[in-house]
Amino acid sequence: MNILVINSGSSSIKFQLINMEDQHVICKGLLERIGLSDG
Repeated sequence: MNILVINSGSSSIKFQLINMEDQHVICKGLLERIGLSDG
């Protein structure tokens, strides 16, 4: 089973896709400065 974990803050989003059978991180990412003029 795969689990998508999302952590959202005021101007950033972090995410990971994890295979729970072997606790392997399939992918992860970070989006920063959301909504800011230089974002």
